[in-house]
Amino acid sequence: MDRRVAREIFAVATPERVPHYSTEDEAADLVLAHLQSPALRCAIERFDDRWLVVWWGKIPGKSIDKSERLSTSTARTRALAICRSALNLPASRRHPPAPIRRRKGI
Repeated sequence: MDRRVAREIFAVATPERVPHYSTEDEAADLVLAHLQSPALRCAIERFDDRWLVVWWGKIPGKSIDKSERLSTSTARTRALAICRSALNLPASRRHPPAPIRRRKGI
């Protein structure tokens, strides 16, 4: 799963040695930091002996108050729940949008 996270979340073409995203909380926090943006946010909760991770995304063309649930996952560990939910995100939401480039003179 860690190699898949490197490929699909961080766009590493040929991951060889990758962090243990799915088993170490510190590495899973890198996934959160990479994905979170004003248009994509994450909620993490622990209930009983499981972790729940939900990603919410702003609906294009709507105000920030209008968002939709994009991915939900549970697991026995926080790191695994984060990785599962990140991989369940639509591919178009996995990479931060490129910055808008303005033409000179505008």
